[in-house]
Amino acid sequence: MRPPLRHKLKRFKVKSRRLASSKSNCKTRKRNSKHYKNQIEKIRNFFWPHQKLEARCRVEKGKGFSTGNRVKIGGIHVRFSLCRFTDLCPLSLQVLFTCANPLCKEGEVDEVPRLSKRPYAREDESLDQYLQEIGEVALLTADQEIVLAKRIKKGDQGALEELTTANLRFVVSVAKQYQNQGLSMGDLINEGNLGLIKAAKRFDETKGFKFISYAVWWIRQAILQALAEQSRIVRLPLNRVGALHKIGKASSGLEQEYGREPSPGEIADELGMNDFEVRDTLKISSRHLSLDAPFKDGEDNNLLDVLEDGMQPPPDDPLLDDALRREIEKALATLTPREAEVITLYFGINREQPLTLEEIGERFGLTRERVRQIKEKALRRLRHTSRSRPLKSYLH
Repeated sequence: MRPPLRHKLKRFKVKSRRLASSKSNCKTRKRNSKHYKNQIEKIRNFFWPHQKLEARCRVEKGKGFSTGNRVKIGGIHVRFSLCRFTDLCPLSLQVLFTCANPLCKEGEVDEVPRLSKRPYAREDESLDQYLQEIGEVALLTADQEIVLAKRIKKGDQGALEELTTANLRFVVSVAKQYQNQGLSMGDLINEGNLGLIKAAKRFDETKGFKFISYAVWWIRQAILQALAEQSRIVRLPLNRVGALHKIGKASSGLEQEYGREPSPGEIADELGMNDFEVRDTLKISSRHLSLDAPFKDGEDNNLLDVLEDGMQPPPDDPLLDDALRREIEKALATLTPREAEVITLYFGINREQPLTLEEIGERFGLTRERVRQIKEKALRRLRHTSRSRPLKSYLH
């Protein structure tokens, strides 16, 4: 027998609307409400064997989708749209339905909706078995949680295990929200379980609230801490990891609403954040690439083969150096011998070390000031357009 929907984690959220106008009498409104409740139940019963996992279902009257297919289910004409995967429900597809659209034509099923491959396919049998086992553990009542919390304070390890085991399914619910951010589903669940154990040890039953309401914060913090430290080569602070999660969540919702990828400005308006802050956060969300990873499977070429080695000079540098040396010699040839010699000695051209003005003056028997005047005059002549044009091309 199929278990109640409320016991399934985020199985179906179904919203029905009364269709009778304000002028309709009470009897008509009750009849319409009962009629559409039956329609919704038929839709849920139809999609139940196809989904097998959790999905979020919204059934509304009179709102059609511009894209999608029409399906006839038990006499009900449904126009559906299969939306892309979201971080909110990674174990399933998020399916949006619209029932009883008056624009739909009569006819049979155009196409039976099929679930494509889920973002997390549960290929790991051990994890699949784990999820099945924790789903069979009965939930605890508020009174049972109080009794266990008192026993935990006394050091009862059995009570700690019982309290955490009964709430493991909620760790999976939180971990699904952080999938595809650098850690596998199993790692996220493991980190969330550590946060659940911390919460169980710190839980104060005298506050008057249920245990999971208190534990969810510890679960999220444990997962965020793991994402910050383990999912990236460069560690990100927790506030950045949280901002990335909120931006990704808002981006998924806006993309479903607009039918396109939202801009950073639209995301900023949705979250009440600064446009620059959203853009800056998105820049750090890029994934790291390995230099040794091949471009394609089966190929030997990798990123390391095409990157420039900054330690080695470019192969054309010797040719450019020879050309520059010849241009400098041509420019110096336009000066007087003394001016050319002063410039050569002062800048150390073709020498290991340049000389100071005083050292040049001693060599020529001139004062330091006279050498400076000769140098300035020579530089003014070299700055002339006819002499400097060939040399300026080497500055870029």
